Amino acid sequence: MSTRSDYIKINKAIFDHFFNDRTVGEKVILALDNPTMEIIATKLNFTPKQVLEILKKSLETGGWSWTLKEDDGIPLLFGLVGLQCYAGFQMERGDHFSENAFLPQLNTLLGFPEWDNNPIQQLFRAHQEKVWNDYIGFLQDKGYLINLPRKKAGKGKFVQYPISQVLMNTHDLQVFSNWFLEIGLRPGEFICKKDFLELVDFYQIPSNPLWLTPHSIRMRDRRNPYQDSILEDQIFNYFLQWDGNTHKNDHVTQKEGKSNPNKVDSEMILALELEEDPVIKLYDSKNRELKQFEINGQIINDINKEYPLPHFKNKYILFSKDETYNDYLETRFLSIGDECAVLSERLPELAFLLRKEPRKIDGISIHFFTLTKDLARRIHINGIKKSGNPFFLKYGIKVGRKCWLEGAGPEVEFQGSIDRFWLNGKSLEVNESCYQLKDLPAGTFWIKIAEYPPYKFNIERAIGLQRVLKATSGWNLTKWEPVDSKPNLIGCIVTENQPRESITQEWIKQNLGQRNRISSSNIVLNALSRKNNGNIRK
Repeated sequence: MSTRSDYIKINKAIFDHFFNDRTVGEKVILALDNPTMEIIATKLNFTPKQVLEILKKSLETGGWSWTLKEDDGIPLLFGLVGLQCYAGFQMERGDHFSENAFLPQLNTLLGFPEWDNNPIQQLFRAHQEKVWNDYIGFLQDKGYLINLPRKKAGKGKFVQYPISQVLMNTHDLQVFSNWFLEIGLRPGEFICKKDFLELVDFYQIPSNPLWLTPHSIRMRDRRNPYQDSILEDQIFNYFLQWDGNTHKNDHVTQKEGKSNPNKVDSEMILALELEEDPVIKLYDSKNRELKQFEINGQIINDINKEYPLPHFKNKYILFSKDETYNDYLETRFLSIGDECAVLSERLPELAFLLRKEPRKIDGISIHFFTLTKDLARRIHINGIKKSGNPFFLKYGIKVGRKCWLEGAGPEVEFQGSIDRFWLNGKSLEVNESCYQLKDLPAGTFWIKIAEYPPYKFNIERAIGLQRVLKATSGWNLTKWEPVDSKPNLIGCIVTENQPRESITQEWIKQNLGQRNRISSSNIVLNALSRKNNGNIRK
């Protein structure tokens, strides 16, 4: 196999590693350091040394203009830009972050004499600015944002040391994930970039080796406005792809089992359910019960061992009502209009503000209320949302927490001015405030908008639901056929009366003629099951 064909494989692997469905719409930092190089090489069945040798042989002669061409829709410049970023990371053990320190590293990787800058200067003069401009242009068209190296004037203006890409390395960010755990962040948590950066507060973190490496502290201490904003971009970008593992002393901790404090399950659900007495249960992503917690004076500590709580240090848990299940789900933030519950060890001022005594169980108080604008101004708890939700998934036949029936998918209702979003990496324009997804096929989908993590939901086939959902007992879902002739059924939409309570409850009342007061189970499925005597069909 030729060197050029191997280069093309490496070029695509670099692109795929950094530019994917989770990072679309964000500023992506091409942080190609030693650990990342090893990951990319392993995927291609190469060693890092072989990858570097292939890049060198491809780029050391003949100019770089061929890298501006495309292969399978991807420009061939990712190998070149990646090698330049890799050269920058080779300087991280020193204090010299300049073109003078950068060029010897790049010369060595390209096989040029270390201190003879003439060959590399000729290549820079002919190609460098065009390469970086094409790089950012291609990625912006795909929905990724990139910081270009800052342009210079005069002598050395074509020397583009990629400081915009070479800041924290992989190990810096892996160790930083311990801080995520410390403040109760979970991988994939749906939090906007602004709120994330206020929560993380990188520049106020104590210089503790549990959270920061000496290199990341040095990066932080070199404060300048240009670099600081890129560091924040890099931290948020790492969070978007964080898998929940935490890293210490250069080794990843990956213990198995629920007792592992160093691995966070991104899709567990903590629910407060109102049966005869309030009860708190932990569920997996498929709504299967994992554990029930007894409400007593130790419950907040007990829960935090299994499910990191964002407000653990303040000794309270915030819940927001999930009207489809008639229960309350744990949340970091409360928004205006939410039906809320707050479980706490000590929040006496809430009873005063609400003018209502909480429900008390063994030293634990549970307050139930609707968060109004006035109450939000006066209440003193961390977690009143500063940034509203950018969109809601509404209507459709919802058969799980984040799952809809095939042929009756949800509608995306956007809040504010959003002109486009990405669905599984595909860019979609938003011309109105709503976008219809009712015809999506069965599968897993990710909605991505700028400055938010991807939002995951599922579409399930009826026959698949028949096998896995207990709530469908007595309901022959195999007779379900997606139809357009019954929009009320397809969309769970209230057509005539303004709902006096939840949209779902009103839809059941209007279209099925029944109420459903069974808590902790899907009220739509229960109502449909009873109404249709076990059958639902066209």
